[in-house]
Amino acid sequence: MPIFRGQGGAGDSSTDAYASYVAEQAQIATNKATEAAASASAALANQTLTAADVVLTHADVVTTNADAATTTQDAIDTAADAVSTAADAVSTAADAATATAQAVIATAKAAEAAADELLTNADAIATAADAASTAADVITTNADAATTTQDAIDTAADAVSTAADASTATTKASEASSSAEAALASEVAAAASASDWTTFKASGGTISGAVIVTGGELTATINGGTY
Repeated sequence: MPIFRGQGGAGDSSTDAYASYVAEQAQIATNKATEAAASASAALANQTLTAADVVLTHADVVTTNADAATTTQDAIDTAADAVSTAADAVSTAADAATATAQAVIATAKAAEAAADELLTNADAIATAADAASTAADVITTNADAATTTQDAIDTAADAVSTAADASTATTKASEASSSAEAALASEVAAAASASDWTTFKASGGTISGAVIVTGGELTATINGGTY
């Protein structure tokens, strides 16, 4: 026969007390099992929450990385836009430089043509200058000849003037001689017409010096004048 050694000590295991005790223990075991299940559920829930937190954290990291990647991509796009803009600017500058170079080349060609024309004009001017110099030499020679001719003319004019002066002097001398002769004749006539020498002297008339006939000229001093 089974022996029950429960709370009350040894006894018959088939009694009601034993059955009650077994039921009580079974209830305790059930409660413990329920508590263990609840604890396991709570632990599982905590693990699930922890895992969810980890997943969320990882998701946040992924989102952050995605944001960073997006930002990086935006920066790359911005840089690419800047590079494209710079490339456009470089292309525009290259086009402008090409246009400027073409303009410079055209200007250089025009300057070269102008220089050629200037050289041609310079040659023509030099030729004209040579002709002008030759003409100037001819003019100078002619001027020298004209000066020589003028000197000869002046010399001849001086000679003519001198001859004219001599002729004029001769004429004046002849006129003076004629005048003197006329005056002398007049005085002689006046003297001859006087009634006598005393009357002539009384009238204030005087005759001094001899009357000399030389080369057809009469010379005498009458009333202080020489004729």
